[in-house]
Amino acid sequence: MVITKQSSTSGLVVCLLVLAVGVSMSAVALAEGLRDRDAWEVLVPRNRPVDSVWWQGRVVVADDGGGLFLYDPQSSRLDAWTTREGLTSNFLTAVDADTSGNLWVGSRGGGMMRVRGPGVTKAITGLLENSITDLAADGGHVYYGTLSGAGRVAGGFPERVYQTSNGLPSDEVLSVAAFNGIAWFGTPLGVARFDRETSLLQVVNQGLGSNLEVLDLDASAKGTFVSTADGVYAWGDSTWIALPVPPVLVERLVPVTGRMIGLADGDAAYELTDGATSWVPFNLDATSYDFTTLDNGGEIQYPGAVEAPDGTLYFAATSLRPGTIRNDPLTTLWIPGVGDIGALRGLFGSEIRAMAPDGAGGVWLGSFPVFDGITHWRSDRSVVAYALRDADPSDAVDLGWMQALKIAALVDRRGDLWVSTFSKGLTRMRPSSDENPATSSYLHLRPEDSPLRSKRVVAMAEDPKGRLWFTSDAGAAVGDLNIGVDILLDPTDPLNPASWLKLTPANSLLSGPAVMAIDFQGADRVWFSVNGAGIQRWDYDGTTGSGDIEVTTMTDAFSWKRIARLPDTAGGVDLAAPRGLEFTSDGRAWLAAEGNGVFRFDPESSLQPWEVDQIRLSTFGVTLLSSLVRAIALDGRGALWVASDVGLDRITETSEGYRVDAFSDLPTFESRDLGRIYSPDILSPLPTSNLTNLVLDRERQQLYIASKAGAARIDLGQLTSASSGEFMFSVSPNPLRAEDTGFVVSDFDGEATVEVYNLLGVRILRRTGVRAGDQVWDARNRLGDFVAGGMYVLRLQTGAGSAQRTVAIER
Repeated sequence: MVITKQSSTSGLVVCLLVLAVGVSMSAVALAEGLRDRDAWEVLVPRNRPVDSVWWQGRVVVADDGGGLFLYDPQSSRLDAWTTREGLTSNFLTAVDADTSGNLWVGSRGGGMMRVRGPGVTKAITGLLENSITDLAADGGHVYYGTLSGAGRVAGGFPERVYQTSNGLPSDEVLSVAAFNGIAWFGTPLGVARFDRETSLLQVVNQGLGSNLEVLDLDASAKGTFVSTADGVYAWGDSTWIALPVPPVLVERLVPVTGRMIGLADGDAAYELTDGATSWVPFNLDATSYDFTTLDNGGEIQYPGAVEAPDGTLYFAATSLRPGTIRNDPLTTLWIPGVGDIGALRGLFGSEIRAMAPDGAGGVWLGSFPVFDGITHWRSDRSVVAYALRDADPSDAVDLGWMQALKIAALVDRRGDLWVSTFSKGLTRMRPSSDENPATSSYLHLRPEDSPLRSKRVVAMAEDPKGRLWFTSDAGAAVGDLNIGVDILLDPTDPLNPASWLKLTPANSLLSGPAVMAIDFQGADRVWFSVNGAGIQRWDYDGTTGSGDIEVTTMTDAFSWKRIARLPDTAGGVDLAAPRGLEFTSDGRAWLAAEGNGVFRFDPESSLQPWEVDQIRLSTFGVTLLSSLVRAIALDGRGALWVASDVGLDRITETSEGYRVDAFSDLPTFESRDLGRIYSPDILSPLPTSNLTNLVLDRERQQLYIASKAGAARIDLGQLTSASSGEFMFSVSPNPLRAEDTGFVVSDFDGEATVEVYNLLGVRILRRTGVRAGDQVWDARNRLGDFVAGGMYVLRLQTGAGSAQRTVAIER
């Protein structure tokens, strides 16, 4: 999207070049997200394995937050597949394998996928819902459940729906099983059985107890079994046969050769051998299974197990309260006789707010809604978790982190990590040389027993002299609520009151106590984003030019400047919710204003007629993905990155004005109906498009993105720069129908390279040496199978440039 600029002293100064709405004709937002996926890395919570299966000699574990884990017992290799490898979502709910070598994966929000390898993924569209509760493969058919009913997929296409209207006892399908032409659907009101040969769907509750809510279903050559709150049952010829009542509520059934294993909440497990009259404890901590290597004193859950062809059992496990002595993450795959096979990458919690580059190519990440600590995502892609230790979070003072809810973080020039919490002040951590969380040192600064005034620091920054500035949202303080900013003049002596300077509305010209962001311009000028008041500049070294803070300037009107309104915009914009500034080399500023997008202006000309460019979500076109801007970052190429509740935008200045490139994820693309305006090239590996923060490692040009479902890192050196021009070509027929043989490209000179991508950004085809008039794609994938009907992206590149077109296939 290109936005042209106009110079004006009144009225609208931003003129939008409105492009035709409609994906099939759109070339909007050429974000280059598809071919630059290798520039992205994603870190998401990995602490909730939900299902597992044996597939192609490997144990595959589906994780609710971490994607797929694949373990090869022969080589002891562990791989993780996430959205970077083509999954539609990292939040998985179910996994199964069919006899043709396909892996079928269900997710929350990302629908169902057929996986044949990393990057060889097909999204199944047209399902009842995009949130799958369970699925089961049987021959060439896959049955799935949702909270709106169940369905069947054949050949990669949905072909049948099962609901109460045609035989289900309830549309809330909790569990699905299938074997040898029979599918089973478990609901809160019992079980339904579907016979593919007769197409008969009927409720089969005879023989079950009074509580019909299904906890788990399993169907295989070993038989068909169901678990309810009343017990475990096996299917006979026409009724359920009660097995001995287990001593615990069996939430997961694991039928293995000659016996049944029942897994309960927590670490309880029991087994029932063939012909036995009672269940006996199944000791998961026995030496033969070597589960003793996790020394955290917390509860471990085992949501499932897989029996390999040789009879070996593989368990997936999760720790509810991770330990801190070990460098282990939150999800662990346990192998009999092997124990912990290695640390898997994962986060403490999902919603990331605090981020601080460590100066060595890594970043510290603090999560908000969980009672844990902070995660170090290191330059070598490994992860170390620093958590609360041995105490309830409310009592965990001097035991690591004071509180789990992290708001802001900073690594200063001495290498100390500063982290703020929701209502307990600050923690300074000095990591030990071996990065052992237990031997790292922690210093807590609380208003009740330190010079720090604020309980809730919302932003922090280090000035050019090495002083640390901490700002408060005025939501919590001790004594004087008029707090504003705490300045630590000597970070080496933070417990000394003489090391601190207080900047409040009471002792200075600061326009309000709720300072949401702080930005430095040069060595002696600071800008505050004050909630409800606008942006405010303070020249803190007066006229000496020494760079030292002069207390006399705190009440000197000539040292202060406030901008509360940007008049040269449509109707004028009150800056009630500023969220930070970024300054370009020419002294102009980019300003983020939550609810109003971003502004580009010269702050020095605010007392005269001035030019303001406003870029926001427009009602008569598309510019930013959303006006609800939460953070901005200016990279070394002069591009401004904008984080919002709908995704990530990149704004670059061109000879024609501003170019805006968008990055979003598939669930947001579908739920926000972005396809009406954007082409699918905006899809990226973001863990979610509901973003919370941005931080730039300027030395390495790595952009860190915080979201409500994890974090991402972009290597800006690998990401293609936005092009200021447009290269055009034609493709026909579009859409491609059954009678057409394939897509033909034309209207370009020389030879070209053509690539085709699906909506997930997975490449389906690549051809070189293409000339105008060539047929480039017959709608088949690399395996020779016809792809599903829908939208695809065809990209063509020549020496003159590159461009993308959205093409459609009608089936």
